[in-house]
Amino acid sequence: MAPSLGNDKKLDTTDIVINNQNITESSNDFLYHFGLDKNTDDIPCRFHDVKFVCCGGSSKRMGHYAKIFAKEMNYDDPTDLSKSDRYCLYKTGKVLWVNHGIGAPSLSVMLNEIIKLLHYANCKDVSFIRLGTSGGIGIEPGTVIISSGALNGELKQEFNQWIMGKKVSRPCIVDEKLQFELIEMANSINIPQCSGLTLCADDFYEGQARLDGAFCDYTSEDKFKFLKELAEKGVRNFEMESTCFTALTSRANIKAAVCCVALLNRLNGDQVIIDKNTYLEYEMRPPQGENIVQTASIETSLTLFDKTQLSDFTKSLTDYLDIRSKPLIKSNIQKDITKNPIIEPTEISSSVCSNVSQNQDNMITSTATTIKDLENQQKSLLNKSNTINNNITVSNENNPEKIKNTTNKTNKQSLEWSLNEVVQLDPATKAAEEYRLKLLKKRHDKSNNDKK
Repeated sequence: MAPSLGNDKKLDTTDIVINNQNITESSNDFLYHFGLDKNTDDIPCRFHDVKFVCCGGSSKRMGHYAKIFAKEMNYDDPTDLSKSDRYCLYKTGKVLWVNHGIGAPSLSVMLNEIIKLLHYANCKDVSFIRLGTSGGIGIEPGTVIISSGALNGELKQEFNQWIMGKKVSRPCIVDEKLQFELIEMANSINIPQCSGLTLCADDFYEGQARLDGAFCDYTSEDKFKFLKELAEKGVRNFEMESTCFTALTSRANIKAAVCCVALLNRLNGDQVIIDKNTYLEYEMRPPQGENIVQTASIETSLTLFDKTQLSDFTKSLTDYLDIRSKPLIKSNIQKDITKNPIIEPTEISSSVCSNVSQNQDNMITSTATTIKDLENQQKSLLNKSNTINNNITVSNENNPEKIKNTTNKTNKQSLEWSLNEVVQLDPATKAAEEYRLKLLKKRHDKSNNDKK
């Protein structure tokens, strides 16, 4: 039996940890909600090579992703390995695709059984990635939020359970390295993304301050006051699974990240009012020229993009599996900064924002996302980068067509936030921003050395 983490502390190991003295290596275990038997379904042979588990709410959607992934990788068409109608389970090479339903209770059931399955299969160094939908807070629809942390309804980074009449709280931990690997990957294929806190609600309506449920005992003014407070704390979206997801994976010594597309901006309304065709477009993000920036929604930085981008991703993931022990930014998915400079909202000063095209201005909302000291550091970094200065063409105000062309990639890298107001983020998000800044500086230094 694998060692216990004890008090939820991380071990320096890639083993998947289960902490249950009632489970032994010799005992049988029936994974009821998948219909799989530990002793008769040859779990080690079938699942020993799993390195990634991608999960989302809908079984149909996860099956669709698995089939697209298999086709692009020239794998056989995958079949549902689950023998139950509760959850689906597809395997394409080293990637598992599984749905978890809605909310923490349903997710918890799936996680318990998949974690045990991978433990029985002797899997090591596995990463879990939740691919979901969410309601953005000051975020343009179609933006992927890569969570820097998960908050419960008390705005604490804790997952609360009631066990035998007692409240038990466990920390919610996002793997920082995996988080930034996903950010780098998203930027390398021009998927608009942002990093921020995610509020995990207990329900879809009152728990997310909606006004359109069957019950509502608060006013519109109360709602917008609350949303503004969340924005000021660095919260970028609502969903219903992230606390459970990050707490249980961390407890099992599994690296985890949460990527959720914003289907709407909650500052503009509560209902997701899109027709079926638009929703399908949001799911698969087909190429739509310039309109892709404003209308195409991305479910995840891993799976929802057009076929050209999907091919890039599958090749990148294959390389990633082969060089997992090496830093991702050194792999071939990281483009040369001179060809694809990463220009994020937190890297652009207010003066720059005022000079870009009107099309870009429409992508910038009223929510501030950075802090003063980081903005100053980032402005200094930008001033040293001739490449980025040339691409933005701040000085060429009289040539809007040129500005539009040179900022096309910038648009696609998620200029969601306004920098007219600067607020102090929570310590976790601040640390994440500082880490990201180090990565950017490293890339700039490398670019300058290559030029020499």
